Amino acid sequence: MPIHFYACSVLIVNYFSSYTLADKTQRDLIKARPRCLKRNSNIANAAMGGIVRNVVGVGIKPQGRTPSEDLNQEIEALWAEWTKPDNCDVTGQQSFYEMESMLLRRQNYDGEIFVKKVFDRRAATTTSICARCSAGRRSR
Repeated sequence: MPIHFYACSVLIVNYFSSYTLADKTQRDLIKARPRCLKRNSNIANAAMGGIVRNVVGVGIKPQGRTPSEDLNQEIEALWAEWTKPDNCDVTGQQSFYEMESMLLRRQNYDGEIFVKKVFDRRAATTTSICARCSAGRRSR
């Protein structure tokens, strides 16, 4: 039985109704389900581990490709120094590679991530650029 255009347009108008308390409840439920799976399901954790292993792998490891071999080694040494927890994470708790893994997990579970570039004058390296990561929380 074909659906008439008028019936579809009425359904669409009703579907895009104004924001209500029921919408918030549904969103909270949608966010809670994957978090519950993360905490309680070995199968979900194994699947996420496989995704992280295949997407992130060992992480981003740039290689210098300039004509100068000394410059290439210096670039790679500076990158290796910056990826340490004291330099790339504002809290000093995670290395860059741990942050990559955590961000992919949070993005898949929570649906969004937020990374803020912070200039930290107390950083151990001369780059003074750190990251502050939030996952699944909207800034207001």
